[in-house]
Amino acid sequence: MKNQTNFDTIIDLIPAMAWSTTSDGMLDFANQHFLDFIGMPLANIAGENFYRLFHPDDVAHLGAEWQRIMSSKTGKEVEGRLRRADGDYRWCSLRQKPHLDSGGNVLKWYGVVLDIEDRKQAENALMETKSALAASEENLRLIINSLPVLVWSARPDGSADFVNQSWLDYAGLPADQILEWGFLDLYHPDDIPEMVEIWKRDLEHSDHTQLKGRIRGRDGEYRWFYFSGRKLTDANGIVRWFGVNIDIENLQCAENALRESEAALRESEHKLNLIINTIPAMAWSCTPDGRLEYWNKIFIDFVGLMIEDLQGFGFYRVFHPDDVDRMRVSWEQIVATKHPHPVDARIRRFDGEYRWFNLQQSPSLMRTEMWCGGMASL
Repeated sequence: MKNQTNFDTIIDLIPAMAWSTTSDGMLDFANQHFLDFIGMPLANIAGENFYRLFHPDDVAHLGAEWQRIMSSKTGKEVEGRLRRADGDYRWCSLRQKPHLDSGGNVLKWYGVVLDIEDRKQAENALMETKSALAASEENLRLIINSLPVLVWSARPDGSADFVNQSWLDYAGLPADQILEWGFLDLYHPDDIPEMVEIWKRDLEHSDHTQLKGRIRGRDGEYRWFYFSGRKLTDANGIVRWFGVNIDIENLQCAENALRESEAALRESEHKLNLIINTIPAMAWSCTPDGRLEYWNKIFIDFVGLMIEDLQGFGFYRVFHPDDVDRMRVSWEQIVATKHPHPVDARIRRFDGEYRWFNLQQSPSLMRTEMWCGGMASL
């Protein structure tokens, strides 16, 4: 009897809720720690009354598990919610082990109940965090795959480890044919040497890259793309490159057309300049207010003066002193009325001799801010 009393004292002192049942699962013992936790005497939970301790939503599950455990004669950890003395339900772990006789028959079941509420809350919080993270990653994936540009990421050696859906749709290929160095097969052969050289240079010496090149689409046609990428290092020191390829085909065509147009314009201007400088007459042009701004080579060679001497209204010095006032009045009237009027005047040649010329002028129909004219010897 004394030994039993000592045993019960020890059981009541252990920091866990200990219990035992008969071989058929009827509760016949609960230590004081257990009874204090639930706030009930053993008589209230003995036999099958212990089910009243479980959360209503857990009763069916726990009951089925207890039946399987007794049938298998093997202990198993089971989790469920138990009502505490204050009415709150707390998650607990129920662990049990059978006491068998020499024939393998169950004599009694012994077990403990461990309060795992804090752990369960931490697990739930972790699950919620993981769920939120998964949802966030899915939203990010949807955003990246919906962007109307080719998004990619690469390893420190330059090989691709991710391409978005737009990349796959444009190329018309599965990811495994684009990742690693497969993307090079889609670049225009004429662009690869320069593009690879820039890419490798920036991988080694920079934290960003910018270049242009042509990529073959699913239709077999090449289109110009602008490549922009940046190197990022995460908290663990892992380096990755992230970037986009933006379709600039229309812009590139416009730039090419502009360059061709500018080249054609320069060629046209060169030919026009040759024509104006070789025609057997002195050609010139003026601003709207009558200031000289252009003259051909024959004019310069004839008067033998420096260009700076003729600019603006400096051209009056080439006329005979007796003709200057008349020429000034006539020219100002022509500029004011915008009506051309041929004028005769004498112009001093480089050797000092004056020769008569007929000066004709006309306002430009293409540029209203410009006067054009010519001088023919009389």
